[in-house]
Amino acid sequence: MSAPLDTTIIILAGGESRRMQQDKAELKIGQQTLLQLLIDKFATHVAEIYISSSKRHAVTNQHIP
Repeated sequence: MSAPLDTTIIILAGGESRRMQQDKAELKIGQQTLLQLLIDKFATHVAEIYISSSKRHAVTNQHIP
């Protein structure tokens, strides 16, 4: 993946996940959450990452810098 370093992305992590019955942002894939995997994937390619979440704990529990 290649993008200009002045690019900003927004990760939408605010859905209710009613059908999954758990927060998708907190879904574990291996040792990481889905949200952390997305952040790690984009971190070296963009200048800023914003996370839109309806739950504050969904972001603060992720240990995101």
